[in-house]
Amino acid sequence: MATFRISSTSMTTTTTKAGLRSQPTSKLIANKIQRVSVGSVKKVSRSFGLKCSANSGGATMYTVKLIGPEGEENEFEVGDDQFILDAAEEAGVDLPYSCRAGACSTCAGQIVKGQVDQSEGSFLEDHHFEKGFLLTCVSIPQSDCVIHTHKETELF
Repeated sequence: MATFRISSTSMTTTTTKAGLRSQPTSKLIANKIQRVSVGSVKKVSRSFGLKCSANSGGATMYTVKLIGPEGEENEFEVGDDQFILDAAEEAGVDLPYSCRAGACSTCAGQIVKGQVDQSEGSFLEDHHFEKGFLLTCVSIPQSDCVIHTHKETELF
């Protein structure tokens, strides 16, 4: 994962009889260095609905097989920096979704083989994870996977 260095300057505020006003200093008061990873930039971009180049670097690729409600199978490659729902769309696979943020259950699936990281989701609870449920909109593969899709009704 690439890391960028961003330095920032400070602003000072002075009080006058007229009230508060901000004046930028001509000197660099503080040289604060923040490290921003490409991964965190992608997460923020997705939060605001912006598209990122999903596989623009040295991502590890995994094979994901989706099995639909009628037994139809779709297999495609997904990077370890890409959500399964996004990769499915790029591969021409039509999956249900709504929020794209892991806050609902529309894109629910059930994993039968492999591992995913879905730490960005907030809807599923521990008992769902124990049964293998996942949300494709926030699931990033950590290995080759086999996932049954269209499982929203089975969550309840």
